[in-house]
Amino acid sequence: MSFPEPLPSVDSVAVEIVSLSLTSITPITVTFTDASASQWNVKVELSPAAPSTGSVIVTKPHANGGTFDSTFPVQPRFIFTPVGGGTPKVLDTGGSPTIFQMTTGGSGWSFTPCPAGTYDVRATWCPTGLTTFAGPKAQLQMKLAKVDDPPTVTIVNPQNGDTVVEGTTVDVEVQATDDVAVTRVDFLAAGPGAQVQTFTDVSSPYNFQVTVPTGSAGGSIRLRAEAYDPAGNRGSSPDVVVDVIAGAPPVASFSANPNPASCNRSIAFDGSSSFHLEPARTIVKYEWDCDYSGGVFSVDAQGVTVIHPYTSFGTFTVALRVTDNNVPAKTDTATKVVNVNQGNRPPVANPGGPYTATAGAAITLDGSASSDPHASCGDSIVTYAWDLDNDGIYNDAVGATPLVTFSTSESTVVIRLQVADEFDALSTAATSVSVR
Repeated sequence: MSFPEPLPSVDSVAVEIVSLSLTSITPITVTFTDASASQWNVKVELSPAAPSTGSVIVTKPHANGGTFDSTFPVQPRFIFTPVGGGTPKVLDTGGSPTIFQMTTGGSGWSFTPCPAGTYDVRATWCPTGLTTFAGPKAQLQMKLAKVDDPPTVTIVNPQNGDTVVEGTTVDVEVQATDDVAVTRVDFLAAGPGAQVQTFTDVSSPYNFQVTVPTGSAGGSIRLRAEAYDPAGNRGSSPDVVVDVIAGAPPVASFSANPNPASCNRSIAFDGSSSFHLEPARTIVKYEWDCDYSGGVFSVDAQGVTVIHPYTSFGTFTVALRVTDNNVPAKTDTATKVVNVNQGNRPPVANPGGPYTATAGAAITLDGSASSDPHASCGDSIVTYAWDLDNDGIYNDAVGATPLVTFSTSESTVVIRLQVADEFDALSTAATSVSVR
């Protein structure tokens, strides 16, 4: 560039803008054609698709300097980022008609705006409004046509790979959002056995209950949600697949009190400690077999608690069978041994007599009048032992009616009988024999 004398002198030179970086100091409000609005951060840079070239006219009125004016087009690239995060929207004006005329002059930077109108961010568009670049800071006002994206929808619970129990219901939670509004959420559950369940919810929170078919253990259920906005745009969630497992049975448990017990004593059986492994299931029936043999279950009583007396001594197996509300029902059986062996009283010995015998001749002793006070409970005398020589040892005869002989004549002999019952309780009694 040269400035021939005399001054003032004027010259011109071609120029190109090689860098442009403008960033909004505060978010701008974008108002859409449906009157909705949102906040965006804006960054402006040069379009890589078209150069921004022009000319500068320099006037040198005196030796120490002068003024200059310039005019050249600017092809900007706009980057809009939603406040709070989200997918940026980019508008590159390269290749379109010039939308900015950048000038320099005494009044600073200015530009000539495009005609007023609506511009779609999906196509070539132009900011509109009265905007003046005054130095390095600028305000930008524009009107945009909204791109109506479909809703975003996600199944929050259950999650992919979770397990559900056959014969139960599963609570499903869905989240759906949209830049305008969500008008409804459709939900679909498919399988197993090609069974399909569909639901619709029109207000948040979007919750559904899915029935897991009985007998579907080993299969899976595929879940999907679809959300719609006012324009009919549809957004689909990623599929969630849950595995179906077999339902657990109830667990039978009970106590017996007292145990051990005496004959004819009432024993209280309490099955309230029984429980179910599945929170959604309950026990609906309690059945008792008070002398369970391990084979056929014979119902003697029903209810959570029952009372049963045993009228004989012995060892008894008690069984509790519980049934739940599954379809079909599931059962469990618990057993417990009850010992009825308390409170036994010894038998009563009765040797008979007194007896008269001839020396050397056999006579029959009779202890059959001995008795057991718990004969009605099944107890009995099991051994009879006799002491015939009064030595305190019961080893001279056995049985209720033994046949014996005495060799000593003209004497009176004291004899004794000892009896024992099934609990080894003992009783003794004495009588005499006159030997002639």
